[in-house]
Amino acid sequence: AVLSKGDYVDPFSNTLFPLIWGYLHPKGSSGMHTAALIAFCEVIENGGSAAKRIAEKFMEPACIYATDEDPTVRQSAVYGIGVAAQSLDSGFAKYSDGALKCLVKVITSKDARGEEYGESTDNAISSVGKIIKIFAKYNAKALPEVMPMWLSWLPAKTDEEEAPVVHSMLLDFLEDFKSPIYGKNNSNLVKILSVLGEVSKTELVDERTQGRIKALLGRISSGLNNQQVNELRSSLGPQIWGKLQAM
Repeated sequence: AVLSKGDYVDPFSNTLFPLIWGYLHPKGSSGMHTAALIAFCEVIENGGSAAKRIAEKFMEPACIYATDEDPTVRQSAVYGIGVAAQSLDSGFAKYSDGALKCLVKVITSKDARGEEYGESTDNAISSVGKIIKIFAKYNAKALPEVMPMWLSWLPAKTDEEEAPVVHSMLLDFLEDFKSPIYGKNNSNLVKILSVLGEVSKTELVDERTQGRIKALLGRISSGLNNQQVNELRSSLGPQIWGKLQAM
């Protein structure tokens, strides 16, 4: 028989959970911590609604290991926070403040963009994007603060798998012209266009997102007057402006 989503969650909980949970003990090795975090991510991501109870238990260790010195442990933990948030959906509310604080700490640390932790940072940015999507459904009043902060961290540049996910989420937000991501009186438009210009036609976006960027730029440009166009050209510089114009 073919197992459906969630069919394996109860057997996992009854047999493997205690063993793998033990791998998260502070005295365990980095390899043990990574293995446990990845295992829980897989169960939560693929276990459907049955995995929600595991996601709830997972939040605390994920936030603890999100700032681990080992880059693989850190990356697995911050990715897991986003996975758990998606699983919990409306039930994520009681974890949201703590989760955001630990992700912001990861993203804004002095070594966040270095070679060692760059992929972890991209995954943390992606997880904040997933949390924003939950806020859009259940806590819209938080968006004017969180969305511009998230935008300020873009583009994601290091993780070749997660960066396209991040920039696809960016388009999800930008395609709603009433979104708080644009800022008051479109004050964030220069930053938005700068990010789009930087990632366009690179490995940081997939083909579908590239098409969405082109369509969005057409919508934005149709609403600009000559003065606004000149101001944007001056602010963006010739390289980014030229790249945007070429689309």
